[in-house]
Amino acid sequence: MNRAIHFEQMRLTSPHVQAAKLIYYQAFGYSKPLPFWILQLNALRPNVQFWALLENDELRGWLYLLLGKDIVFIYYCAVAQPYRSRGYGGLMMDWLKQRFPKHRLALNLPLPDGHETQRERFYARHGFRHADFVYTERGLRSDVLVCQGDLTAAEYVALLRPFAFYCYPIRTIPRT
Repeated sequence: MNRAIHFEQMRLTSPHVQAAKLIYYQAFGYSKPLPFWILQLNALRPNVQFWALLENDELRGWLYLLLGKDIVFIYYCAVAQPYRSRGYGGLMMDWLKQRFPKHRLALNLPLPDGHETQRERFYARHGFRHADFVYTERGLRSDVLVCQGDLTAAEYVALLRPFAFYCYPIRTIPRT
């Protein structure tokens, strides 16, 4: 079978929105602080991109990106449950590096949920390493990973603060 794999920007009217929503809740749970409709609404902002990974026009995964001048923050990277560990996540990382060759890529490694070691190994295989700081929220720490260069805490805060509508502080502490 010939696989037709491509990326397409997700819009509010995309035929893949419901499948993306299902992947979101399967991957990140229903207790996430951001309801899916907020992701959709924020994707209307010029510095936010929502990309679908399609194979034969079926959604396999998606990327939710915050764009800075020379930084792309991977806010979410999700693969549909039946397609995990089949190379789709790596395909998305390779695509990001090709699409944004002069940008640093950054992300938060999710808070401990039992899969953090597997995720950390995945991102390390794709060139990500720990930044010199961690993100803290409500007393919980989240590792910040970066690829294709270095990232300072000040750059990280400056990128994320507008996305948070300046409503809550973006806190970092040095990595110990």
